[in-house]
Amino acid sequence: MVIMKLYDIDIRNEVKKRLNGYKDCAILEEVKTSSGHAIADVVAVNGHINAYEIKSDKDSLTRLSGQVKQYDENFERNIIVVGEKYEKSIDSKVPDYWGIIVASNYNGKVRLSYKRQAKLNPNISFFAFLDHLSAKELRSVVVQNDFLFARIELEKKDINRLFKQDLIVKIESKISKKEKQIVKRIVRETIKGRT
Repeated sequence: MVIMKLYDIDIRNEVKKRLNGYKDCAILEEVKTSSGHAIADVVAVNGHINAYEIKSDKDSLTRLSGQVKQYDENFERNIIVVGEKYEKSIDSKVPDYWGIIVASNYNGKVRLSYKRQAKLNPNISFFAFLDHLSAKELRSVVVQNDFLFARIELEKKDINRLFKQDLIVKIESKISKKEKQIVKRIVRETIKGRT
């Protein structure tokens, strides 16, 4: 069998094709992290926000350590999809809670094989997670959810005047750990509503 090198577009299309088979899954491409220092190739939103970083046989791993840090702040689960070129070396390049998928191309067909399943990311930042929403979406979430609106202790007009980052700081400081889980679910649903 002839092994052919894969390009980013080959892998990306196969990842999206697989994700399209999942029930109630929104698929986004080129999603910036809150700092703007990294861009997730593909993001799938269903039970969690899952980010996929693609490293084809033609790509380099030189930026990967910085991307790992950015992804860890922003996404609930992270998966790296690599061409066969990196199959043996990738384990040591990403944390053990990251998923690893190897993309192979045999006779023109792309095949994705899990090398390691992703676990929940222990390093996610609640601030960065809320930053996935636009200022308008975040204000709407606060106003439409009584428990958040009550905790913020501001009038609607004052909420609308706040910068997004200031509103995120207020939310983060005023709600409990349990309420943060509820807010994460609302954020996921809001993102899914965009597609």
